Amino acid sequence: MKKKIFINQQNLESSMASGRIELEGSMLKSNDFPGYYLLTPALKFTACISSPDDPLGYVGKCSALSLFEKQNIEIHMNSLDYKGETYEVDEGFLGDYYDENTTNDGDNTGDGSGDVIQYDPGLIKKLNNDHLELLRLFTEIMEAASQDDFDQVDKSLAVFGNRLKLHLMTEQIKFHTYLEQALKDCALTQQMNKDFQVRIMEIGQTALDFLNQYKSSTWDGPTKKEFTEGMEGLGVILTERIDMEEELYELYLPRSAYLGAV
Repeated sequence: MKKKIFINQQNLESSMASGRIELEGSMLKSNDFPGYYLLTPALKFTACISSPDDPLGYVGKCSALSLFEKQNIEIHMNSLDYKGETYEVDEGFLGDYYDENTTNDGDNTGDGSGDVIQYDPGLIKKLNNDHLELLRLFTEIMEAASQDDFDQVDKSLAVFGNRLKLHLMTEQIKFHTYLEQALKDCALTQQMNKDFQVRIMEIGQTALDFLNQYKSSTWDGPTKKEFTEGMEGLGVILTERIDMEEELYELYLPRSAYLGAV
């Protein structure tokens, strides 16, 4: 079993869609191996644009994204400038393998709290774009159901579930953990973040539980009716969750902005 893997978002989504892997928070699991991989945002160097001979020898190597964020190095159009060279990079997730019965280096928390998460100026835009995509997919599912096209419902449900899981994982790692660290000296603001986070996580789990009920479902008349009614209810809690998240996003600021906060 490989102790580390790199998987980009496209491959992660396709593997989830095929049922080969499952995401539980930031844990990647599969029936093909006994343990799990703990995922963190990362990138892989795929080509050296400035010098084809790759003088730094980075092509093919992976690194946690936080290492570059700490140096205020930003990625533009899948490329970054590093140590005088320009590299093409692939963003995704680096996974550390954990056996179910053991831990690695005594750290098995799964919350990313052992690393200092850096402020990402593009994060809120990405999370808001996730919301727009989730709402688009939700509408697509409802339209397919209204037209009795449950083959399309099955396809769209799988994509919706995978996108929701990825959104929850990114939000947990890069947003909530960042706020917990940045607000550690701001008791009232941190408590507000925690209160919101508990409610948001409950809503997210409710949505995932509902979607799991209809995975590979047999679409008879009663099931179709039950599903459509359930989706209408899910639409209400999904909208509630998005509104709560976007209100909480207003707390996401550079660390220097929290100085003097309570």
